[in-house]
Amino acid sequence: WIGKFLDKKIHFIPYQKYLIGILSFVMTIAPLQPLFFDNSSIYVSLRGDYGTWLNRTYYVDKFVVGSIIGALVLFASPYLSSALSKIRKGKKLPYQGLAITFALLLLISIFFEILK
Repeated sequence: WIGKFLDKKIHFIPYQKYLIGILSFVMTIAPLQPLFFDNSSIYVSLRGDYGTWLNRTYYVDKFVVGSIIGALVLFASPYLSSALSKIRKGKKLPYQGLAITFALLLLISIFFEILK
């Protein structure tokens, strides 16, 4: 929202809106990361001896991965909302963008909870 607002008022840098979005994401996640630190391991065994790229154990911070997945959902939601509006010939449902965003976040969280 801030990126859209500043893009209309001040336009100094190319792709300014996206850079502001990435900066606000990093400035939100970085301070919170030590509070929600949760390492998990993923064993990948696709090919080769243990220790190669496709056969090793990777340590992943669940908070950072979840934040990135949530940011991707938030980035894709407006596009899905406009696609739904095109399918419905320009008609929008009440609170359509908000409903799509929450529905996608809920579906992804249920998917990862089942995957757990």
